[in-house]
Amino acid sequence: MIIPLYILYWVFVILLFFVLATVLAAGINRVVSSSRQAREKAFRAKARELLLSFSRETGEGRINLLRDITEFLTPDTAEHVALALHRLEPPSRREVVELFETEGLVSHFTRLLKAGSKWNRAKAARILGELNLPVASAALYKALDDSDPDVRNVAARSLSRLRHPMAQSVLISVLGKHEEPVSSRIAAIFIEAGAASVPLLIKNMRNDNWRARFWSAEILGQVGDQRAERVLISALGDSSADVRSAATKALGKIGTGASVEHIVPLLKDEEWFVRCHAAWALGQLKAVDVIGELAEGLRDRSWWVRKNALEALANLGDSAIPALMHALEGDDRFARESALEALQKLGVEVRGSGREGTVRAR
Repeated sequence: MIIPLYILYWVFVILLFFVLATVLAAGINRVVSSSRQAREKAFRAKARELLLSFSRETGEGRINLLRDITEFLTPDTAEHVALALHRLEPPSRREVVELFETEGLVSHFTRLLKAGSKWNRAKAARILGELNLPVASAALYKALDDSDPDVRNVAARSLSRLRHPMAQSVLISVLGKHEEPVSSRIAAIFIEAGAASVPLLIKNMRNDNWRARFWSAEILGQVGDQRAERVLISALGDSSADVRSAATKALGKIGTGASVEHIVPLLKDEEWFVRCHAAWALGQLKAVDVIGELAEGLRDRSWWVRKNALEALANLGDSAIPALMHALEGDDRFARESALEALQKLGVEVRGSGREGTVRAR
């Protein structure tokens, strides 16, 4: 079949168009990138110039420079000012920070935290965090109660940037107090802090607010410090199903054999998601002594519980085969199907069904 020349012509034109478009896009991207880098370099140079001048000036000159710095500070430039501040020699850095406080720069942005526009409040919270001024911690703490969730989120992030001893104590006091995005942001701060945050979180597991206990258990599971095992075991009896679930999941990540006997009763918890995490945790802990209890989970009315019980038994390896074969002989269709799937995961081939079935290892 001969392709007409006009079709080849248009194919060539289209290909040429795409090639030219790709080259043009790459060129534009390089120009934009270079422009951005040049702009950032200029911002850093300007920030350093302003800070050095501010540390040397006195009287009216200092006031004028403070006005320049205040006008220069935006969410985009605050990072450059903070970087320039940290690159000053320690004596100059301390002097500039003290001048920022005494000359009213911190007060300016603290007042802005109460502005009518949420964007101005968020801007002020971000700048105070970027500048890493410990004196701003009290104002940012109050901003965690802002009426707007975006402002609360920025305030939480800024508090974490302060690296101030007070910051964790402030954040633990509001953990679980706000909606999920803000609580998640605070949780991320504690997870990043790692083992250093564990004592505060253990103490917070006795908080009267169930949400605070829930988030503390979630974080402790992520941090993975066995110092929390005892308090998490105690939380398995919490009045809140969410806390019981989080504590169970955490123990599955950091627990030892000592926690197994405390988790087993939760396989019969009234809430399906607690039973679900209990089955998962026992599988993670390689709890071979409770295979029978896990096999009972194959009969659970919740699909998620049956799934996790199945995966837990599969994790236990050959030790679970007898219990799974027994489940094949039962009257519960869900249990039979789950047992069959678990056996297949273990590399066991089942022929037939019920009592007449035969087993053969692959």
